[in-house]
Amino acid sequence: MAEGVRKGPRDAGHETPPKRPHVQTAEQERAKIAWAWVEEAKKACAAPKKYGTLSRKLPTYLRTSGFEQTMAFLYSKSEGLETKAEGMMFAQFARHCLRTFRRNGMPLLDGQTKVGQMMKEIVGLQMDESRRAAQEAMRIAEWLKRFAPTELGEENE
Repeated sequence: MAEGVRKGPRDAGHETPPKRPHVQTAEQERAKIAWAWVEEAKKACAAPKKYGTLSRKLPTYLRTSGFEQTMAFLYSKSEGLETKAEGMMFAQFARHCLRTFRRNGMPLLDGQTKVGQMMKEIVGLQMDESRRAAQEAMRIAEWLKRFAPTELGEENE
């Protein structure tokens, strides 16, 4: 019997649609990124509950203050340490947004890039890059808000 033809008596002669490769939507990709960041926070963050609390508040920070100001806030609270909740969140967003939206001339960001260098790059974003980075950050922040408080818990306020 030919491939792609159903084998049942009622379906004789009807072809099944060809299998398509699995393609994820942009939102599925963002959810996957957020989940990976939460898993990273579980393993490497000095205060995972603080990360969970920040994740719940982050969309509000982005809406009220904007991308650059929110990143500056996280940067200032990080004290240059990626093991702190603020530093980890800053580094995750900075690496993702800078890799995704920065034009030519952007140095490759890796796990060894210092948070100060990343902040300098964020401040140097062009207006269109900054706008797109802000939109992407908000979309990922919404996923983090769904995952992190449940997986990591939150601080008592």
